[in-house]
Amino acid sequence: MIIRCLFITLTCLYSVKCFAQKHDTSDFIKDIHDIPIFGNYDSIANCWEYLTLDKKRILVNPEIEYIEGRDSLNRYCRRKYYELISPTYNELNYVVLLSILFDKHLNIKEIRIIKPIFPYHREYYENLFIQIAKSTQGKWKKTTENRDWYIHFIAERFF
Repeated sequence: MIIRCLFITLTCLYSVKCFAQKHDTSDFIKDIHDIPIFGNYDSIANCWEYLTLDKKRILVNPEIEYIEGRDSLNRYCRRKYYELISPTYNELNYVVLLSILFDKHLNIKEIRIIKPIFPYHREYYENLFIQIAKSTQGKWKKTTENRDWYIHFIAERFF
């Protein structure tokens, strides 16, 4: 019994030690270009470690929301998609996951596509979804003040 308790204790301590160490970017979730986006989550500060496109590590807070609510954001994204899509391209049947990075003044600084990898016309669709996300500029509000960086994820099905 003592050996079993010792084994469990050592396993827990090792796990805590591994979690507490600085992780390299191999632990990060990556965008569709295989560039790391974010990884470690700090539950006390309610922040993620985020790696910007210029390789700067920052802490981002998810406490930001679309002014008119989540359902309204989904409707807006779909409407913009159908307004902007060219008739020469096929309509998609995908769930698109985007991350939008905001500064403390709620200016959009980065938009990264996490999923999916488009099988055809990749650049066209990437630019289309980035354009849709950029068009939301000025339609966000903070739910927590005094943060330098905020992040929001959009998961929307386009069909």
